[in-house]
Amino acid sequence: MPVLSIVVPTLARADTLKSALATLAVQTNHNCEFIVQNNGADRETEKLVGALDDPRVKHFSTPRVETMTDNWELALAHASGDYVMFIGDDDGFLPDGCPIAADIVERERPEI
Repeated sequence: MPVLSIVVPTLARADTLKSALATLAVQTNHNCEFIVQNNGADRETEKLVGALDDPRVKHFSTPRVETMTDNWELALAHASGDYVMFIGDDDGFLPDGCPIAADIVERERPEI
């Protein structure tokens, strides 16, 4: 089980998601997983995630567009990490963000 799950809910924004995923793909820590919750099964999002070919990236989709709250709840249900963080599909991580965060939570085990 990964220590850290980074969850990215998205709705037909492959153009911005591309940059967000690029910042996750360069993370050196393999004790993290990245959950992409594709609201409404957008084909461009599916192709983008598939092109990464990274086992840490897990793609889930809904057959139709759900409310934002429902999409986020579905995304959370797919996370298997000890700690979960949500980022927007137009956000990103510093290149060493996951290793630093995973190291802190593995060492400190904060009650958050």
